[in-house]
Amino acid sequence: MTHPQAHNFMKKRVTDLITICSDGLYEREEIVAVSLLSAISGQSIFLYGLPGTAKSLIARRLSKAFKDTTHFEYLMQRFSTPEDVFGPVSIQELKKDNYIRKTEG
Repeated sequence: MTHPQAHNFMKKRVTDLITICSDGLYEREEIVAVSLLSAISGQSIFLYGLPGTAKSLIARRLSKAFKDTTHFEYLMQRFSTPEDVFGPVSIQELKKDNYIRKTEG
């Protein structure tokens, strides 16, 4: 494939993926596109909004779009702590004067 053909092919694949993940969701194409960009670039995303606005559904749909992936999902509430989202602080590392969170699993 030449460069313009490859570009058009990838653009169509991304557009199709956004359309598929947005299916049945009203006015959610932009958040799906930004979430997909986050996943492709290997960055985290934090979706904030009222209950029932498809945040978890979008995350689950995008997670299924990739092979061999895992995703972390947590329902935030007023009593949520950093440990709930980022993992607990490693006591062993803290004794060595290192502030490290345990994020495995």
